[in-house]
Amino acid sequence: MALNSKSMKLDLPKLIGHRGLAGVAPENTMPAFEAAARHGLRFVELDAKLCASGELIVLHDNDVKRTSTGRGRAQAMSWAQLKKLDAGSWFDPAFRGTRIPRLIEVLDFCRAKGVGVNIELKPNRGDYVQTARAVATLLQQEKLVGQLPLFISSFSIQSLRAARDCMPELPRGLLMERRTTLRHILERTQELGTCTFNYDRKLISAERVQQLNARGIPTLIWTVNDANEARKLLAMGVSSIFSDFPLKL
Repeated sequence: MALNSKSMKLDLPKLIGHRGLAGVAPENTMPAFEAAARHGLRFVELDAKLCASGELIVLHDNDVKRTSTGRGRAQAMSWAQLKKLDAGSWFDPAFRGTRIPRLIEVLDFCRAKGVGVNIELKPNRGDYVQTARAVATLLQQEKLVGQLPLFISSFSIQSLRAARDCMPELPRGLLMERRTTLRHILERTQELGTCTFNYDRKLISAERVQQLNARGIPTLIWTVNDANEARKLLAMGVSSIFSDFPLKL
């Protein structure tokens, strides 16, 4: 699937690794991204947010409790505190000692391996604009734009607006998690300059996919781990699927 956003052309595969390869290694950790590269995935998705000391980290939840040995909001913790947490043993004892990575670590790895990255802006409360700006600054400082297939997405309208203003050359995806009208999707797409509609597998319909495809808006669906469901969605006209187990689909 080829997407065009001003100067950049992005080619997305049918299957995208969700939080790395989250079915075989702790989500959003280096082992998950290493596994994705090792198994030949062309694209992975990750979640980026700011910690208290200003570093961009790769973490889905606002609280570290579910995916580490720590407790508390990442927004209130410094990188010095976060990097001491064990972010692997919750998944399997074999991953004991795995830590929460910084975004730059993952991007450097993916650049070296030629793996594209969907950076989902996952801001803490109140950090909507700051998170987008921090990602833009990082990408510019590290000269990653043009060297690595990149794709920005978010549920946050404020983050997407900031991404549009800071990174107009990068493709952006609109994430939604509630049922909504075609008109609302089209209005948001036009306002934010997004080029994909990213939606929950439980909410998508063949009619909506056809409506969006007819308007040149690809649908990206999350999170699909069943092979039969994946086949049905792709037959429906869905462009790409996020999966914890893409190798089984």
